[in-house]
Amino acid sequence: MDKTLEQMQAEVRDVNILKGWRQGSNSFGDYIALLHSELSEALEAYRDHRLADATRLDLIGDIARPPKPEGVGSEFADVLIRLLDVCDIYGVSLRWEFERKIAYNRTRPYQHGGRTLAEDSRALCCSVKRERGNYCDLPAMSAEHIAGTSFYDHDFRPDTDRP
Repeated sequence: MDKTLEQMQAEVRDVNILKGWRQGSNSFGDYIALLHSELSEALEAYRDHRLADATRLDLIGDIARPPKPEGVGSEFADVLIRLLDVCDIYGVSLRWEFERKIAYNRTRPYQHGGRTLAEDSRALCCSVKRERGNYCDLPAMSAEHIAGTSFYDHDFRPDTDRP
């Protein structure tokens, strides 16, 4: 069955109240940090497993309790759960805000602002290495720079340390 955002939000509220996650006095900043932590966990899951479902099926033994979902998809679900929860707590209508924002985004020019992560990474890579007396082995417009790799992804000369 497909659920609406409102139905998912009500389900998250019910589970979080039942499990004690609505007790206490988290600040708005705490909730943003928790959202951020779930995104960071998604990155770590991607580093470890790429997009594969990393749920340990060999741990199934208790039919009443399914194994803990692991992997990028599971972490993205955690992001959604946290987002639905914080929107519920602060009375933000995620559906209304989505419709308002996507309508505005439709009016924006193609790649408005002209900034991309690839350009930022290239600038950071080369500028940090220059400051440290290192050099970047990659040409400024190489495919690796355009793909958005950071300076951590490049090799430093053997006689220098990574920052």
